[in-house]
Amino acid sequence: MTQLLPTDNVVYVSGKPTLVYVKAISVQFLKQNAQTVTLLSRGRNNSKTLDVLQISLDVFLKDKVVVKNMSTKSEFTNIDGKNIRMTVLNITLEKVN
Repeated sequence: MTQLLPTDNVVYVSGKPTLVYVKAISVQFLKQNAQTVTLLSRGRNNSKTLDVLQISLDVFLKDKVVVKNMSTKSEFTNIDGKNIRMTVLNITLEKVN
């Protein structure tokens, strides 16, 4: 597995308000001139990630960005002594030229 570096264009979606992540994606594409941006989330935040994706594609980056790749995988994590299956969502967006 490739190690992601802080210089990679990755947005980790967690507990902050949805528009914070939409703004982060927009800044990376429009200000930092990134060619691709990856959204990553786990568990309960997956639905928020899909909201972020839809808002970004339909409102802020309409006709400028497309979904290049979307994948999910399951991993087990230990929370309070219980093994819990958690789904990891990985979405790659690419700038349209």
